[in-house]
Amino acid sequence: MENSSRRNLSVADVAKHLGVSNRHVQRLFESDGTTFSTFLLDYRLACAYRMLCKSQYGHWGIGKIADYAGFADLSYFGRCFRKRYGSKPAISEAWTGTPNPSSDRSFAVRFLWA
Repeated sequence: MENSSRRNLSVADVAKHLGVSNRHVQRLFESDGTTFSTFLLDYRLACAYRMLCKSQYGHWGIGKIADYAGFADLSYFGRCFRKRYGSKPAISEAWTGTPNPSSDRSFAVRFLWA
């Protein structure tokens, strides 16, 4: 999961690491009703959300959290975050809980190797 913040992470990188074809990786995501790009975006958003909810990251600021989660563009992060969670990203100790993913894509986690 550590490599999920790499901005240039691609299907080809994952396929090469696993020793399979790009198309095989794409089919695995398709069988779960998603794409690699969508999965990676959702994972990065969930990572940022969790960080925003934890007081230990309160001193980081939104930009640093977005960067750490793999977003190079703060505006893009803000738009994606609002679309996913219904509000703009903010650091708040009042937020509790964890993101509620739309579906279980746990099988795909192995592709984002540590």
